[in-house]
Amino acid sequence: MVKKIIFVFSKFFETKDWNIFGCPYFLEEGYGIEIWSLVQICYAGKAKKPLHLFKEYQVQYFNEISRFQNKLQKVDHEQTIFIIYPSLGEDPSTGRLIRREIRKSGGRYCDYFYPLYFMDTINEVIPSTRGNITRYYLKNLRDKEMIKNLLFSFVYPPTYIFITGHAKFRELANRYDVLNPHKLKYINAQDYDRFLLEDGKEDLSILESEGLWANGYVVFLDEAHTHHSDNMNLGLKSWVTEEVYGKEIRDLFDFIEKQTGLDVVIALHPKAEYQDSSLYGGRKMIYARSRVLIKYSSFVITDISSAISYIMLYHKKMLLYTTNQLLQSEGYQKQEQLALAKFLGCEIVNASKELPSNLSDKYVKQADESKRQMYLKEFVCSRRKNRKMTSAQIINTCLKRL
Repeated sequence: MVKKIIFVFSKFFETKDWNIFGCPYFLEEGYGIEIWSLVQICYAGKAKKPLHLFKEYQVQYFNEISRFQNKLQKVDHEQTIFIIYPSLGEDPSTGRLIRREIRKSGGRYCDYFYPLYFMDTINEVIPSTRGNITRYYLKNLRDKEMIKNLLFSFVYPPTYIFITGHAKFRELANRYDVLNPHKLKYINAQDYDRFLLEDGKEDLSILESEGLWANGYVVFLDEAHTHHSDNMNLGLKSWVTEEVYGKEIRDLFDFIEKQTGLDVVIALHPKAEYQDSSLYGGRKMIYARSRVLIKYSSFVITDISSAISYIMLYHKKMLLYTTNQLLQSEGYQKQEQLALAKFLGCEIVNASKELPSNLSDKYVKQADESKRQMYLKEFVCSRRKNRKMTSAQIINTCLKRL
């Protein structure tokens, strides 16, 4: 019987993560909770601490693998389950180290997937037979990481795989797990859990406290392009410069505000650490309220964001934008954005170029119902019949069976 859940991260544990991973729910259900992070091992001690580091509950940070190994020896493995984020397929090298040590110490682990960005996999057929999956691996024998993950998952298998969307199958460490419904469990995108737990009265109270009203503003989904800590930890340069990007995005906002008569409000990215609001021309910047802001907005401006889930859930119009600097950067998700635009049947406005007078009519689009439902099935709440269960409730049901 599982009495304790130990969450293991290769990232810092931030304020938002406490609720995202359902910690209050698991405590109410009687589980003991521990939070471990190997972020400094993953990034060789060079990881940048985020502004919104979680401090209200003890988080154990390991900077040496020997300390992690020693800690594992003290765990009661019969009553404990490890939930590891991100999944092995998304974090192979460090992920194999973490999982191997847990299994060698007699422990059990579950994989927990990253939330989804749009991927052009809507119509891709999932290999659903052992023969098709075998042929897939034979075609990819030169992909060493893929084959290592496959072999590793046979030697040190997970107890459960909690996958956040149907389209995520491409990142399974072991594609044969598609054939095992007892192991592969579809949970929700993190945004969908927030959607399920929304409180209409509280939402309106938040809106009122920010001096906003329904359909009375446009929301911009900030992606912290100038200083995203994940990119810095990976040794990547910022995709844009504040001077150029800032001017172009302010010009875009000015243009939209003049055309619509509505103010643009900034929904700050969880990694946002701006010194002031000058990058966005002194506009209102709001942290940790993306769902509410999108819900009551007139339309949403975005380049590529996991929060597009909310746009689909609330059936909102959106304006896709890019800039020359974004297009020229190596790490930016250009292909994902192009695939999204193709899927929605809309165009992407380039804020580095002259903005068209018919911008609102040409670029502000809403997904039709069939595509909206398809998006939700693939990227938000998978293909489960029961869409009213939160991820934590699904995980709890699974753990009760152990």
